[in-house]
Amino acid sequence: MKAAACRKRFEEIGRAKYKVVIAGGGTAGHVYPALAVADALSTLGVSRESILFIGSKHGQEAQLVRESGYEIYCLAAKGIVRKVNFKAAWAVVLISASIVRSITLILKHKPRITISVGGYASIPGAIASLLCRVPVVVVNVDAAPGAANRLLARFAKFSFTSFGGEGLPRQIVVGTPIRNEILNSATIRKAMDDKTISQARETLSLEKDKPIVVIFGGSLGAKTLNDAAPNVAKALLERGINATVVHLAGKRGFSELSGANVELSNYVVREFEKRMNLLLEVAALVVSRSGALTVSEIAVMGVPSILVPLPNAPRDHQRRNAEKLQMVGGAIIMNNSEVQEGKLSELVISLLNDPKRLIKMSESLDSLMPRNGAEKIASSVLSVIGVELVGAEK
Repeated sequence: MKAAACRKRFEEIGRAKYKVVIAGGGTAGHVYPALAVADALSTLGVSRESILFIGSKHGQEAQLVRESGYEIYCLAAKGIVRKVNFKAAWAVVLISASIVRSITLILKHKPRITISVGGYASIPGAIASLLCRVPVVVVNVDAAPGAANRLLARFAKFSFTSFGGEGLPRQIVVGTPIRNEILNSATIRKAMDDKTISQARETLSLEKDKPIVVIFGGSLGAKTLNDAAPNVAKALLERGINATVVHLAGKRGFSELSGANVELSNYVVREFEKRMNLLLEVAALVVSRSGALTVSEIAVMGVPSILVPLPNAPRDHQRRNAEKLQMVGGAIIMNNSEVQEGKLSELVISLLNDPKRLIKMSESLDSLMPRNGAEKIASSVLSVIGVELVGAEK
C-alpha cells in the first residue's frame, strides 16, 4: 500500500525520465551503499527506470550498477593525485569537463534530487546539480569523511552518516546502507539456522564442520594480507588446528599466488567472491582491511574480526572505522607493520582456541549498526521532493 501510494505520487511530480540521480562510485565501498539506497527507493515505489547513476568509467560502478538493473552514465573523471604534477592537473581537467557534461545531463532530465555517495566520481554530478538548483543530499559511510563529502556537505540538504561524530553539517545518523543479501544472511547467521548455513558451505564448496577464517583486503586486494594469508594457513596446520582459510586475493594477488603454487590442504584462494554474504554467513573470523563498507557489513553480520587499517589512508579513515568496532569489543586492530612482522598467525590461533571470546565479540556487535539505514535515507529523500510516506521511519 505504501509503495503504491508513493509510486502514484512520484508519477505526478514530473514527466522527465529520471527523477533521482545517484552520483558517485570508484570502489565497491561507494557503489554497494548507493545500490542499497536505490533498491530501498524501488521498494518504496520508485521505478528503476526513474533512477540514473552518474559515475566514472574508471571505477567499479559501470559493471555493478548495470548488473543490478539500473541505468548509469559514466564520465571521464579520475581521482585527483595529492601532488602537484601533470597527473593531478589532468585529473582537474577531466573533472571540470565531467562537470560540464553533467550539467547537460541534469538540464536534460531535470531530476528532483541528487544523492551523492562519495568518492571522486560524486563530484561532477553533485556540483552540476547544485549549479542547476537541484537539491543534493550526501551519504557518508566512513567514520572520517573524505574530501568530496566534506566539500559537498556544505551545500547539501542533509548528510546521512553511519556512526555519528563525523562532523558534517545537517548530519543525520542512520547507519550504513546495507545490501539486502547481507541483511538476509545476517538474519540466518544470528538465528543459527544450521541447515541454511550448511547449504551456504556447500554452495561455496567448503567443508561442513571446519571453522572458516576469511582473509581479504577489500575489493582491490591488499599485498600485506595476501602475503600473510598462506602463512596463517600453514601455522594452523602446524598447530593441528582444524580450520580452513579462505583467502580473497584480488586480481593481481590471485595471479601472483597462482604462480607461486601455494598448496595447503586447509587453504582456499580465490580472486574474489560474488557471494560475499554467504561467506560471511559461515565465517568464524574475518581478517581484513577496514574500509567503511567492510566494517559495516561485518558489524551487521556479527562476525568477529581482526582489522588491519590501510596505512597512510586519507585522514586515517580506515583506523577510525576500525575503532568503532574495537570500542564495543567486536574487533581487534592490528597494525600493518605487525602483520608484516608475522604476528597475525598467533592472534588468529589465539582467537580460534577461545570460542567463548569469539561468541562474546560477535554479541558485542548486535546494536552497533542499524539495519535499516537504506530505508531511512530513501524515506527522507522522498520527503525532500514532496513524497510523504504515511508511517515511514524518518
